[in-house]
Amino acid sequence: MTTNVSFVIPTYNGVHLLQKHLRSVFAAARKGDEIIIVDDASTDESVAWLEKTYGLTISSCEVTDAFCSVSIYKGVGLKVLINRTNRRFASSCNRGVMSAKAELVVLLNNDVSPDTHFLASLLPHFEDPDVFAVGCKELAASENDKEYGRSSMTFSRGMFIHWREPDQSGTDTAWVAGGSGMFRKSMWEELGGFDLDYTPAYWEDIDLSWRAKQRGWKVLFEPASIVHHVHESTNASVFGKNRVEIMGYKNQLLFTWKHAKGGALVSHIFWFPYHLVFTTIRSRGRFAIGLWRASIQVLLA
Repeated sequence: MTTNVSFVIPTYNGVHLLQKHLRSVFAAARKGDEIIIVDDASTDESVAWLEKTYGLTISSCEVTDAFCSVSIYKGVGLKVLINRTNRRFASSCNRGVMSAKAELVVLLNNDVSPDTHFLASLLPHFEDPDVFAVGCKELAASENDKEYGRSSMTFSRGMFIHWREPDQSGTDTAWVAGGSGMFRKSMWEELGGFDLDYTPAYWEDIDLSWRAKQRGWKVLFEPASIVHHVHESTNASVFGKNRVEIMGYKNQLLFTWKHAKGGALVSHIFWFPYHLVFTTIRSRGRFAIGLWRASIQVLLA
């Protein structure tokens, strides 16, 4: 399958990550592809480094609340979108996909380095018009290249829970990660992209894949498409590990409240006292904080 691809890379105060990983994205991109970097109002030298390294000149953008620059570097288009205010991961991804010229869009975290030929095994899947997204196999550099990317999810004790599949060789998966996967833009737009209710991060990609599957679209995993990932290097540094865990609980609850229907909803209500007591104790109070924040968010919506 020969078609152009748009890469979308959201970044916040990640100049050191761009310096390390962006060269690998250019090495994987082909002539006619484009790379879109969405800078989320960084306060470091990200924009200055991009200007200097790739000969960019930042100017007013066609989309409000931002500036942008477009350039060609070694036959690959480079577009930098700069948010005036910090809009977080989901919103930055949505904006990047909206700006993409290609029908097939690769989302990459700024701490991801793809193998040079990782596109070759992704593209054939999209010959099937029902395929919405295909995930890459992630090798976690900080865990001796432990494999990630293929995951499962179930409903247990009144909550949706997910886990990494021990077998990373299959093609079925619960969702495609927002930091290492290829998506069909037209379907993305029909779904409305990432749900901003999950801001600042976590579960938005699970939710998107869930909604795609509800429409009968395919969400797959490709074990031959390899990327190298330093997991959570940005979120952990920005929010801290405690807040990251609280965000996870908050968004797990929001996902459950959004998608649990019928008997699942009854089960959630039945198990709620258990989680309020025992999950709160096990999480050292983080579950209760996540519950409080999720409840306030729903009440104020």
